Amino acid sequence: MSRLGKVPLPVPKGVNVSVVGELLKAKGPLGELAVTMDPAAPVKIDSDGVLVTRNGGYWFLGFVDLFIVLGLFEFYRMMSVKGMHPYRGVGIASGLTLSTYMYFRSGMYASFFSPLY
Repeated sequence: MSRLGKVPLPVPKGVNVSVVGELLKAKGPLGELAVTMDPAAPVKIDSDGVLVTRNGGYWFLGFVDLFIVLGLFEFYRMMSVKGMHPYRGVGIASGLTLSTYMYFRSGMYASFFSPLY
């Protein structure tokens, strides 16, 4: 995942930034600019600057977890054909735990795990 998405865009002095509905407006000494934003990407304005966040939701997490489980089942099937028998439960639990941790650490619920790291 890109770390650039976590860095707020700095706002120069003399520029006012506001959000009106889906419209992001910037007004400064060189003129005025308005951009229509996607509703799935909410904009946060604070003292550090402007941050465009993602809004994945639990459906995105479920979709990613489904692909992880299907990929691991295929991996374990190929290993059993070759005569190896790794622990399926440990691998699937590790994959789902890792994806869930990364989702909550970098998504809209990032502050939930903030005391842990």
